[in-house]
Amino acid sequence: MAQIPPDEIQYSSLSTCDDVGRVFHWRGGIYRGIKAQGTKQVHALFESGCLNELIERGLFPRYQITDHALEGFAFVVKHEAIPILTYPHEWSFDMFRDAALAALEVGSIAARYGWSLKDCHPYNVLFYGARPMFVDLGSFTQTHGRGGLIVDTAFLNLYWYPLAIWAAGDSFLARRVISCANEMMSDVSWALYQHPTLRGRSRQRINRVMRRRTSLLSRGANILDYRPSLRRAATSMVNHLPAELLVYRPELMRQKIMNLKPPTPASEWHDYQGEYFDGDERKTTARFNRIVEIIQSLDCDSVVELAGNRGLLSLLLYEKTSVQSILSTDNDSNATNLFHLDCRSLGAPSDKIMQSAVLNFMVPELNFYTVPPPDRFRADIVTALAITHHLILTQNFDVKEILRTIAGYTRRFALVEFMPLGLWNGETAPPLPEWYTLEWFQQAFKEWFELVSVEQVEANRVLHLGRLRTNSDVV
Repeated sequence: MAQIPPDEIQYSSLSTCDDVGRVFHWRGGIYRGIKAQGTKQVHALFESGCLNELIERGLFPRYQITDHALEGFAFVVKHEAIPILTYPHEWSFDMFRDAALAALEVGSIAARYGWSLKDCHPYNVLFYGARPMFVDLGSFTQTHGRGGLIVDTAFLNLYWYPLAIWAAGDSFLARRVISCANEMMSDVSWALYQHPTLRGRSRQRINRVMRRRTSLLSRGANILDYRPSLRRAATSMVNHLPAELLVYRPELMRQKIMNLKPPTPASEWHDYQGEYFDGDERKTTARFNRIVEIIQSLDCDSVVELAGNRGLLSLLLYEKTSVQSILSTDNDSNATNLFHLDCRSLGAPSDKIMQSAVLNFMVPELNFYTVPPPDRFRADIVTALAITHHLILTQNFDVKEILRTIAGYTRRFALVEFMPLGLWNGETAPPLPEWYTLEWFQQAFKEWFELVSVEQVEANRVLHLGRLRTNSDVV
């Protein structure tokens, strides 16, 4: 048995409260040390056949029991690594909905083997391309055939509440709720959101009413087991029934979630690339073709696209190059949602990964538990097309800070466009500051990159290809 040196591992900051084990990174692999008190449970789960079915359905990563030993643990399990790690606050509406549906499906399958999910938190779900996978061994608990909940009632707090808020049009509040890694929206907060007239009542009173309501609804769910006519009626009126009742019936909860409509896009840039999409057909331009040609010539295995809107370049790279890992990010969640739907419909082969993330790369969403985006998304080449002029002229970011940040996302190359006409719309443009020149931009660019080539690919697009300087202090 090979002993793992404790000073060579790095524990996951998201695996600190697990009574079964703890996730750690070692020599490029993902492992989980299983505690002594969790040994019996984990072996029973392995032997039940539950994980085998989940793996076959693409809902759980492959695993193997190793011959490694780590001090403080009974044995060590190695997990299949997820290529691109995104967090719930970086998911679009349909990504978050897909994660909720996956948690329900995992719980339903586990129930057939005598298991349920005691912790269905979205941070226990990762995306492998466009496919959500549940990844936490420690969240399974034996029911011994007793039935009952297949997922914890916290499913409502963690998934249904933010989804319902998001579908109602308040994406800002929904995403703030989702971003809380150590807390979830309480039943009282949900009641106050739904019924503003309750805001003058005491929280204790509201809490008592909510507990009484939950108790009554759980009894109502039990009645459905004995009254087939009521079950049929519930299926036809699922949109009008409270989620607190349906959480006890995952097939009905799934239907209610599927019936949610994504919010109507209200952002300025949600369909910026819409002209290039016609149903399943994608149009291209000489500019995009040239960028694809350059990336293919660089022999890069991975690409991260910053401010990629709905991912046209990423889709072209997927179709026309040998790039293996493609991540398209944008601050507009509606645009990234469209890209996620495209990824989902394509069903990327196992040798390629294409994924989306909602990201403001200049001001990313972070919390105490999460790894910064550059450390998770760094690729062989980063692209930042048609974005620097907005950051400089509209949002007043310093060009050196922009290029320093972009440099943090690449291991080798960067493709960055400079817009010499500034905020030109094809006909007119606001006056430009005197300092806003091509020479000024290139001087800043060279602080982080060796300038490989410069091409004017359109009237207001000057493409800069740079190689990351090895002596740059990129963070």
